Amino acid sequence: MRKFSMVSPRIWQSRKFQALPDNTARLAYFYLITSNHGNAAGCYHLPAGYAATDTGLSENDFIKARSALIASGLLIFDDETDEVFVPNWYEFNVPTTEKHITGIRYSLERIESETVFNAANEQLEAVEQALIDRKEKADAAKFAKEVAGKHGLAVIRANSKPNRLTSSDYLARERA
Repeated sequence: MRKFSMVSPRIWQSRKFQALPDNTARLAYFYLITSNHGNAAGCYHLPAGYAATDTGLSENDFIKARSALIASGLLIFDDETDEVFVPNWYEFNVPTTEKHITGIRYSLERIESETVFNAANEQLEAVEQALIDRKEKADAAKFAKEVAGKHGLAVIRANSKPNRLTSSDYLARERA
């Protein structure tokens, strides 16, 4: 069980969330993203009875709410295994280290549902690739800074704006 999960304030502007049929479906969504049954992978085993007990809803009301979440694309669910996955989980609960990703992979390995596993794994792989790309970019920038420092050069980022002071006419006249 994880210690916390991130809930973005953007949820209130989400068209999918706003389009849910009622507050019972909204409660079910918040429950699914904050439940103590959840994990860092955003996919886990959750029988309707557990959720009904935790939320105070009847089992039938929870099942109706879950169906609304599935129809809206806010939930992937497997009837045979009672496993859920919250799509875009990693957008708000980003794994930050290799150890974190390893823990998520461990949770994924325990998922029986091929549908749930594939959806979660596909999104995790995209996040992993973004983390690799960001690390490579940071490593390249660090290397460039080290090389420049050894040769007494300044490193200017390709997409950075010019510094007003160093590019001003005043300094240009002073240098002349």
